[in-house]
Amino acid sequence: MNVRKINILVHRYLGYFFFGLTIVYCVSGFALNHLDDWNPNYVLNNKKIEIKPIKNKEEISELEIREILYKFNIYSDFKKNNVFYPSEDTIQIILKKDEKVIINIEDNTANHEFVSRRPLFHALNFLHRNNIKKSWTYYADFYAVSLFLIALSGMFMKKGKEGIWGKGGLIALTGIIAPLAFILLYY
Repeated sequence: MNVRKINILVHRYLGYFFFGLTIVYCVSGFALNHLDDWNPNYVLNNKKIEIKPIKNKEEISELEIREILYKFNIYSDFKKNNVFYPSEDTIQIILKKDEKVIINIEDNTANHEFVSRRPLFHALNFLHRNNIKKSWTYYADFYAVSLFLIALSGMFMKKGKEGIWGKGGLIALTGIIAPLAFILLYY
């Protein structure tokens, strides 16, 4: 088997094998590039309801808190020391680190705020950022080396004017110049 055929096989089968992981890195990379615009890992959920007027505005009763929580289908225990009064017309009940109920005494509403994982993106970013460590690091390293081989073997797929010494080489050179230009401009 000649070098050209081996090159084509390496390019083809590594490309096939890493198709799924390439999609993972593409989607999560796009999401991570836009961290200033949104949080790809988590979403802040809000659910607002109307409630009965609070009897004693200085100290909400445990029964009133439970009634409000039940309206949100929250049946977990809360601690009385997790009830705060940030202003005259607001009561905050901290349920978990990323979950709270805010009661507005003036307009008799309660707002349940909680953070949940964004479907798909959280899992893909988990892989992209190598939060697993351990054996995933070796697999991701193998992927990185394979991407290099895919890129390198792709350079030699075509011959002649279309190949690396012709139009293909000019396109590759342009692809090298673009990242270098960004480094020179912004690094």
